[in-house]
Amino acid sequence: MKRKIVALSIMGLFFTLSCNDDFLTEGNPTAASVGNSFNTPAEADQAVVATYAALQGNDMFGREYWWVWDLLSDELMSGGAILEARRAIILNYNHDASNELVNNVWRGIYRIIHRSNIVINTLPRKEASLGEGQLSQELIDKLTAESRFLRGWMYADLVALWGNVPFTTKPLTTVEGVPKAESVDAIYTQIYSDLDSAIAFLPSKAEDPSGRATSAAAQAMKARILLFQGRYEEARPLLQSIISSGEYRLVDEYVDNHREENELNDESIFEVQFSSSFGNGNQWSGNGDGLKEVGWRGQEYSPVDWHNTVPSDQLLRAYEDGDPRYDYNFLEYGETYGGDADSVFTAASIAQGTTERTVHWFKYGNLYKRLNELFNSGINMRVIRYADVLLMMAEVELEAGNLTQAVDYINQVRARPSVNMPPITASTADDIFDALVRERQVELASEQLRYRDVRRWLNNGKLTENPIAEDIPGGISSTYDFLPLPQQEIDNNPALSADNQNPGF
Repeated sequence: MKRKIVALSIMGLFFTLSCNDDFLTEGNPTAASVGNSFNTPAEADQAVVATYAALQGNDMFGREYWWVWDLLSDELMSGGAILEARRAIILNYNHDASNELVNNVWRGIYRIIHRSNIVINTLPRKEASLGEGQLSQELIDKLTAESRFLRGWMYADLVALWGNVPFTTKPLTTVEGVPKAESVDAIYTQIYSDLDSAIAFLPSKAEDPSGRATSAAAQAMKARILLFQGRYEEARPLLQSIISSGEYRLVDEYVDNHREENELNDESIFEVQFSSSFGNGNQWSGNGDGLKEVGWRGQEYSPVDWHNTVPSDQLLRAYEDGDPRYDYNFLEYGETYGGDADSVFTAASIAQGTTERTVHWFKYGNLYKRLNELFNSGINMRVIRYADVLLMMAEVELEAGNLTQAVDYINQVRARPSVNMPPITASTADDIFDALVRERQVELASEQLRYRDVRRWLNNGKLTENPIAEDIPGGISSTYDFLPLPQQEIDNNPALSADNQNPGF
């Protein structure tokens, strides 16, 4: 049963600490504060739920987070409506520090880090008691570990997108600002410490099937980050632990990973949860405050709604003839959509923008069951699933020279009953790597992994040319190895100056 993560009452505390300096002076002793909160299991749990809720905000998975990762990749192009300028300039790699989209995602990530820091620095100091209504040490450890999972993940995203960034593990209680870390390595040290704690204290999926972070989610996240750094053998035991646990498998139907009815299934390791049960109230909120349970992915990408983007030629070419995942992920003229109200998809179905493009996004949309998106998608965004674990393990084996094992892991993904693609027969390391690159591209399309993959393969010397630059006029300058620190951050953070901006911006 899907569990809805909804946070309400504890939000006031987080916004008091985030947005108001008045808490630094003596005031109403009964007002929400760190000192008089987190004293019961319900209060402590709501604090962590409020951190999860920030993942649903429009700065994050509600809207903008996946836009940044997808635009930086080679998975989509502007071929539908007129793409908003803040998005188009990222797609074309000519963005700068004033870009609103970059600033929004930066803000959303740091909001989660700040909320995590409050929990991590508060709960362990509370006196543990096994008495009724009191906090137990076991609960403190679990909730702190969930917050450390979220903080470690968010700092990993910051490093991948921006490089060295403002870094703190403490709640913000002054206006002095936060400086950049001494080095990116210092941030990685904290990331791995956070995820190790999460692995140690979080339950397995069997112990807690609610959809909150688990030990396997922390293991998979750490493995993903280790691969980003080229530390393959360190990722092996983490991936192997998930594979040998018996808790996860490839579900028979590929589409069960992108639709609302089959969420938190046996393939799911971590999802950001949404629900259309509450309507689309507060849909414009970027803060994760209040009841904001719907996402915009379908509305933005859908050809019968805003139609802001279409799949790129590079992505479409990656699919082999006869691969069912092509039909699962894309919608072409002449096909039907809308579920019980089946309608034939034609140029007349296009809501706005060009109609010459015949292939459009279908994945993560509601067109499999209704005729439009209606702003209120309840489809969970899958962050980590078992297919990704198998393909990461294939890469680890390939790096170790275990070619047969690498091929076997790739073929497990291809053998999913609803996919049933012929096994690859590549026998050289180079050919197997090419097959792995293609398999990740088609299996994990629009799951915010392609840009990360290309970046790490370039950084680790696995690729000599950047495939994302293929259709960028003039290629991609090294300036765009990282996003610029938002100008708003430099202007408003007393610990930063123009000298802290990433090179070239």
